Amino acid sequence: MSRMWWSSQSLAMAKTAVSAVGAAAEDVVAEADVTAEIGAWIAVAENGSFSGAARKLNRVQSAVSQAIQTLEDALEVQLFDRSQKLPRLTDAGASILIDARRVLERGDAAGAGR
Repeated sequence: MSRMWWSSQSLAMAKTAVSAVGAAAEDVVAEADVTAEIGAWIAVAENGSFSGAARKLNRVQSAVSQAIQTLEDALEVQLFDRSQKLPRLTDAGASILIDARRVLERGDAAGAGR
């Protein structure tokens, strides 16, 4: 009987550990997605177009557009004015661009320290 109890307890502990690892993995994936979205945003701002950013990032243009849209939805801020042929940073987009670059730099520095 004690062996069954131990096995049940071990199973519960293993499930908890797997859950914790899974949650950590989800956080890493979410962080990677946000980093990619910020990188796409900066690339569009620097290249002046979604297609130019896509070429720089070796991604398709639709993936860059989707990354920007996802970031805008998450921030609840329009980062680009798309009313012209080429996208222009909005005032809000321009004002937080410097912070976005810092976030990426910190992430790169943290990654180098691992």
